[in-house]
Amino acid sequence: MSLFKNLPPDPRIEVVKKAPRKALVQFGKNLNKTRLHAKLSQEQLAVKADFTRRYIQNLESGQKSPTLFALKRLTTALKCSYQDLLNGV
Repeated sequence: MSLFKNLPPDPRIEVVKKAPRKALVQFGKNLNKTRLHAKLSQEQLAVKADFTRRYIQNLESGQKSPTLFALKRLTTALKCSYQDLLNGV
């Protein structure tokens, strides 16, 4: 039996749960904008960065979180800065 079962939910926890998702969505928007500026399709970027198109799609939709290694590969393939991808995240 949990001692905290009858406590109301803490609204601060909901903010923390939403924050990472919001950051992923912003990263995805930045990636999409940068990719389109480079005039690349998702498939072309995937080939240049050695990823699958599905992975690029998941990043752009905020479904996946990139590793530092993935960020390096993306910035190299897009010829952009980390700031271009992480702005507002």
